[in-house]
Amino acid sequence: MPPAVNSHFRPVVDTAVLVALAAALAYGLVLRLWILAHTPLFGDEAVAGLMARRIAAGHFSAFYWGQTYGGVEPYITALLFRLGGSGTTTLNLTTTVLAALAAGLVAAIVWTASGRRRPALATGALAWVFPYSMVWNSVREVGFRYAALCCGLAALLCAVRLQRRRAGPLGFAALGLALGLGWWASPEIVYFIPSSLVLYVGWWRKSGDGGEGEERQTRMRRLAGATAITAGGTLLGSMPWWYANIQSGFASLQVPASQGTGGIGYGDRFTVFFHYMLPIQLGLRTVPGAPWVGGAHLGHVLYALALVLVTACLVRAVWLVRDDPSTLTPLALAAGIVAFPFIYAAVPAAAYWVDGRYGLFLPFMVVPLVALCSFGAIGRPKVWRVATLAGNGVGLLGVTLLVLGAGHAAGIPTSPRAFFSGWGNPNAPMDHVVDEMAAHHVRFAYGDYWVSYDLEFIGQGRVTVSPTNMDVQRLHSLLAQVQASPDPAWLFFAPGQNAASAFSNPQPGPGPYTEATFEAFLAGRNTTFRVVHLGVLDAVIPARRLVLP
Repeated sequence: MPPAVNSHFRPVVDTAVLVALAAALAYGLVLRLWILAHTPLFGDEAVAGLMARRIAAGHFSAFYWGQTYGGVEPYITALLFRLGGSGTTTLNLTTTVLAALAAGLVAAIVWTASGRRRPALATGALAWVFPYSMVWNSVREVGFRYAALCCGLAALLCAVRLQRRRAGPLGFAALGLALGLGWWASPEIVYFIPSSLVLYVGWWRKSGDGGEGEERQTRMRRLAGATAITAGGTLLGSMPWWYANIQSGFASLQVPASQGTGGIGYGDRFTVFFHYMLPIQLGLRTVPGAPWVGGAHLGHVLYALALVLVTACLVRAVWLVRDDPSTLTPLALAAGIVAFPFIYAAVPAAAYWVDGRYGLFLPFMVVPLVALCSFGAIGRPKVWRVATLAGNGVGLLGVTLLVLGAGHAAGIPTSPRAFFSGWGNPNAPMDHVVDEMAAHHVRFAYGDYWVSYDLEFIGQGRVTVSPTNMDVQRLHSLLAQVQASPDPAWLFFAPGQNAASAFSNPQPGPGPYTEATFEAFLAGRNTTFRVVHLGVLDAVIPARRLVLP
């Protein structure tokens, strides 16, 4: 493009980029607020919130309760609780804040690798709104995954800076610290190891450019020193992991039966990745439930096109590094993407694909790779500038339609009037249950996993509700309090009420019981009881305490 034409169109391009960035940032925020206003709290979120409250009160906990992994993030939530109160909105805004940080890190990676500001900002904005599954998960605080994501991206940014000789010893310390904190947050930090390793090796190879007479021993000493600094940072960042595991006999390195595979093997999880998780993370299937955006037929066609695009970017990453060895970032990202399904299939719980949580790291590798390969950020022959700009416009439009389509398929209205109507408190039925329990002096109760921790969090000390030993236990001291009470109630879905929707949970009561089967059980043991109606729940209160296996 001639310089005069280029200077003529530059203000137009700059304005268009700024408008697109502002629109993407605003839409991503408003979309998250809509989900927050229409999605009730569920048990895993409530557990994370209860952990954060305890941490804010000075109680240390290395991992997500009941597990031997999952840290860092509850401490961020605890900090936000101090700033904005310990309610459900602040709780789930933790992941939104971390998602914004992750988008910023993606922009920084592209900017550092390419030296170009506009493509970097556009890439960050894209990472903020795409895919829809990422947006949906970014308002559901489950305790550790977004902290691990940010740590992985921070490590990748440090590695890019090191490979491009923009950081010294502090850069190696920061790389190690990010990896260490990521390891404490979640073992899923390993998704970023292949990319970081490629860049680390690239740094070492470039470090030998000091002259032909440089001895091999000098290079090896440089490598040893850098590795020692990185290892020291990793050890420091992962110190809480070591503290907890030294006390538990390194339980984190063992897979408990409760976290087993459920009979689904490595090959099956590998298949799940390509059949469900990959199209979810490419924005072609929405969550929860993974229906195809635009229907199955169109979805399969778009999936094939997306695979062609990603494969082309993988090939281009190799081509770029052949032309210019300094353009190593795309190849590093490509290595992480190629390794991703193999690492994914090694995660015991990864067969659970319904909400896409186990694959949310992938878009944060694919988006910057496509950007570096298609925005002209690396390798900018003048002949292709117009074609590249047009292709980027078409791609941005396609991504916008995918996000809108995925949101619509998940139940988000597309018309502005419908979108901004009906906002309210999605936890109002839970608030009503707590109010009714307090009004009827039902202070202690048993519930299923999802009901118990939801009410415990919502109640903020007004009630004490715990799962029984028939359900998963996250906090045994909570169970002990209910067991020690003189007349604990048993909570069940009330007949004719939409409790399953209110609690995002299909389990109608503790263990295998419904209200009817529990009352029949009591009648069979000649135990009288009374029923207190609490709105969407019923409290069944036996005349004498029960001891169940």
